[in-house]
Amino acid sequence: MENKTRFLTFIFIWVFIFSLSAIISDIIEINIIELEESVVYQNSLKENNTTFLTSEKSLRYSAYGIRIAQIGFRVYLLFGFFYLFKLLQLIKEESYFTKSTIANLKKVSAIFINYCIYIFALEVIFLFVISEKENILTIIRHQNLDIIAIAGISFSILSKVFIKGVLLQNENDLTI
Repeated sequence: MENKTRFLTFIFIWVFIFSLSAIISDIIEINIIELEESVVYQNSLKENNTTFLTSEKSLRYSAYGIRIAQIGFRVYLLFGFFYLFKLLQLIKEESYFTKSTIANLKKVSAIFINYCIYIFALEVIFLFVISEKENILTIIRHQNLDIIAIAGISFSILSKVFIKGVLLQNENDLTI
């Protein structure tokens, strides 16, 4: 069992580092200088008595805001990986049917499913803002939302199975 959990821990660390590098890449992709120039641009709009919403650059800065929100949700997804790591540690200790295992499964499931819902909504808003006609399935595949959603649903089902396992283990402990 030790070798299997060591292998799972290695895979977990690899996925975590890959996810962290994707977040760093997204942060670098956002042009910070243009965001700073937006403050100067907004100040010049006040002098011309025009609103930011009616300006030409407003859509670009709206897209920046959406991208920053997506980065925030990717950091939120890393918390799911943290609970997954805690789950691996419980498996390593061979405490399978415990309340903490069920709690970690539920947290991972909720984080994964919420991430998919929020990122999908942000992508649809982003496409609406930049007015591109893109297929919804392309959004799902581009963000790997289908894989993450299936994982979240699987963890939810697994938590229900573990709840039954805890009940059976408690009954078994009482009969002895």
